[in-house]
Amino acid sequence: ALGAVRCVREARTGARSVLEIEAENGRLWVEPLGPAAMRLSARFAGGEASDEASGPSLLAGQPSPGVPLTWEEAGDSIIIHSGQIEVHAERNPLRLRFLFSDGQTILEEIAGGGFRRGPGMRSWHLQVKESEAFYGMGYAGAHPDAPRSLNGRGRAWPVLAGARPAAGLPILLSSHRYGLVMNAAARGYWDLEASRPGEIAYVSHAAELQVILLTADTMMELVKTAVTLCGRWPMPPLWSLGAQYLLEDAGDPRVVLEVAQQLRAHDFPCDALALRSGWQEHEGDLRFDPRDWSLAGEILQRLKAQGFHLILGETPHLERESRLFLEAAEQGLLTRRPNGQPYVVRDQRGVPLAQVDFSHPLARQWWAEEHRPLLELGVDGVDMRDNIPPALSTEALYFQGASTQVHNALPRWALEAVSQGWQAASAGRRPWLASDMPALGLSRCGAAVFDAGQPLDWETLRAVVREAQQMALAGQLWWSAEPSRAPQGTEDAELLIRWVQLGAFLPFFRLAAGAALWEMDEQVQGILRQYLRLRYRFLPYIYGCFWESHRTGAPILRPLLLMYEDDAEAREISDEFLFGPAVLVAPVMEPAVRRRRVYLPAGTWYDGWTEQRYEGRQWVEVEAPLDRLPMFIRAGALIPFAPYHSFTGERTAPWSPITLHYYAGDSASFDLYEDDGKTQSYLLGEYRLTPIRVTESEGTWRLDIERAKGEQAGKGFQRQWVFWFHGLGEVAGAQHDNRPLPALASREAWRKVKAGWWRNEERDLLGIKIPPTAEAVTIFVRRRQRRNTEGSPELSS
Repeated sequence: ALGAVRCVREARTGARSVLEIEAENGRLWVEPLGPAAMRLSARFAGGEASDEASGPSLLAGQPSPGVPLTWEEAGDSIIIHSGQIEVHAERNPLRLRFLFSDGQTILEEIAGGGFRRGPGMRSWHLQVKESEAFYGMGYAGAHPDAPRSLNGRGRAWPVLAGARPAAGLPILLSSHRYGLVMNAAARGYWDLEASRPGEIAYVSHAAELQVILLTADTMMELVKTAVTLCGRWPMPPLWSLGAQYLLEDAGDPRVVLEVAQQLRAHDFPCDALALRSGWQEHEGDLRFDPRDWSLAGEILQRLKAQGFHLILGETPHLERESRLFLEAAEQGLLTRRPNGQPYVVRDQRGVPLAQVDFSHPLARQWWAEEHRPLLELGVDGVDMRDNIPPALSTEALYFQGASTQVHNALPRWALEAVSQGWQAASAGRRPWLASDMPALGLSRCGAAVFDAGQPLDWETLRAVVREAQQMALAGQLWWSAEPSRAPQGTEDAELLIRWVQLGAFLPFFRLAAGAALWEMDEQVQGILRQYLRLRYRFLPYIYGCFWESHRTGAPILRPLLLMYEDDAEAREISDEFLFGPAVLVAPVMEPAVRRRRVYLPAGTWYDGWTEQRYEGRQWVEVEAPLDRLPMFIRAGALIPFAPYHSFTGERTAPWSPITLHYYAGDSASFDLYEDDGKTQSYLLGEYRLTPIRVTESEGTWRLDIERAKGEQAGKGFQRQWVFWFHGLGEVAGAQHDNRPLPALASREAWRKVKAGWWRNEERDLLGIKIPPTAEAVTIFVRRRQRRNTEGSPELSS
């Protein structure tokens, strides 16, 4: 352990205040990062770690503290005050206890002190409370042994950038209102009471342990704070939120063109084709294969004319025969052996390859330049695959240190290199960048994360639902899964349908490799088309969720425990989730299942298909035929729908008509966000933000749509609005801007007019239409009054 305290000193750099505690065996630095966050840095003296660097930071720059740090002596302890956090540090030996300002204990180290040193390892050990649960950890937390709960307590989870299921992230969220972010690129693992009862630990190869302690009133605020600390995601290109179709082998461009033609001919909405491999002659060429893709520029133009964007899969490895291998070796841009030679390994095919050393700034700059011709040709995105080869030994050396020291920063560095090339060549376009290995800091270059290479089977489907939630809790907000193959034959059609139903409600959506949708029978095609179209109709809602995430760090996909953490039942559920703040999704994950048991948390919920209302805090069993994904809408929600389109570029923004659904309950609000969907101009205010509000008073509902805000707001655009009110009951009348709207007797009559209202009594749906307008809108809806037995008016409920 660090041992007894020798002296305490305070250092100030501008507004930053740091307290240094010198102990027998090392030093501890304490620094506030805000009123509810604190950084602890522990370094042991002597031995192998005395002169080592602390390694690359995973955080998004230095937060501005704005919070003073004060300390005082109190007997055998040092008391440190900083915002909402108070630290009691026992002197002999140095042992820390953290408290909220009200005196409630947040967490405390084990007896003898929490920071420890072992052979080649550093660790931090804490006491655990009896009722405490732990979440996050990335893929590692989605373990098959925990089919219902997302709680990782009782196990050890690796913190290792790599493939599922071993990959994990250095973020841990406690049910007791605190979170830990380990700012270290070195390999490590969480020991969550796996080794010793009543004790958790983080164990790492890092020379210096740097811990960020976060506190918040809710789990949602913890996630937002952690995401902000590591860097919030920029807005994605709008097309990337449509459907993406994966081609496993793109060696023959005629196959690519045929897939594009079939998708359009059979009216399957799709925005992007992702080429996993085959487009290069050798891995690491970063050029289209001149033998088969000699007309690459012409092919890209043909795809763009049909509304498709092209994503190329690449790896950070160079085959020995690639055009870049010798150049990289001569410039010292490859990982190396202790003798200085490039570290060459053989892949599964037996092909020798080496890895680019992305820890070297010159390697990142070189890789960025090599991407410019592809981006100038019209390529729209890059998937970074196999970011760290499994065969690469821990003996491999990088510019910034040994493999064990920099391992978890490698995915970010690789994507930063591509991002630099994009910024230089794309004239302000938003990139699509993605990694098949999660890592903190990917948000800084706007990179999504996808789980690749898993077979599409029922076990994978179940795992993906848990993974999606653990990744959201670990701050990886832009995530999806990419199965390695599509089911073959009609006997597997049910599995493909259930996968597409789930994929339509993931942050981004990629169809499985080889899924020839147009070869399925007509019934299956119809169901698949239904959910692809539903994804596109939900785009205004989805884009609004991404805007909220960009501003606040809120996840798009949300485990129930994130929104209902006081509900013990909701905390244990991992097979359903919220998509944004209002849509509850309960995927079907077993074959031949046609009914689904669903837990509804507090509130009132509408069945998204039948309109039936349920009160929350109960289990319900609902029909789940093959064409139905159990889905519920929270009462008090506003859901905007876009018109149907085959790809996002088919209709230019702003969307029109917008079909706005309101589900009667509490007052509701939604900010409809729109921009050009392509460029970075939204950062300069070039967007439209249309606030929408619904309130109720004494039996009258009022819907207000304010004039759009933002630099694109004043362009005189007239939008067509269509409104659907769910669950209002009987209606006496409706007004638009204080003018009565005519009541229509049938839906057919309502469809033919520019303005009016019609009620579907059987489903309790009220439809309202108004003429296109660029102005603010106010709609009033009055419930029908009835008389009670004494003759006085009474509002129907």
